[in-house]
Amino acid sequence: MKSKILVALAATLALTACTTNPYTGESQLSNTAGGALIGTGGGAIAGALVGAAVGGDPRVGALIGAGVGGLTGAAIGSYMDQQEAELRAQLQGTGVSVTRVGQQIILNMPSNITFATDQSNVQPQFNQTTGLGRAGAQEVRQDHC
Repeated sequence: MKSKILVALAATLALTACTTNPYTGESQLSNTAGGALIGTGGGAIAGALVGAAVGGDPRVGALIGAGVGGLTGAAIGSYMDQQEAELRAQLQGTGVSVTRVGQQIILNMPSNITFATDQSNVQPQFNQTTGLGRAGAQEVRQDHC
């Protein structure tokens, strides 16, 4: 009976964790929910191992680990979601698109704002778009040329 309740609870959590990406229209798992799920699982395993190692009840250790891991994972995932939203808001209307691929955020920059044809100097529009200024543009030029 308890296992059926746990399975139903896990299924409900997984279904409610799906969100629709406002930029692509696709259904996806938010980083907050994904982090909570991974943290809960990892915390439960670690808590059970620690509980058994210190001579306590591994089930109690698993519950404590699951709680701590879930909260930590959710906090980290929420921070990642917030970073992506801030980046999209900052770059909105600049011609730069933001694409998320797994845990990576990719900035797609059109060629007309980065370099002129047959030139190695970064165009001034690039500095305004990224907010780097002259020092930041110099760093980009040195790192990538």
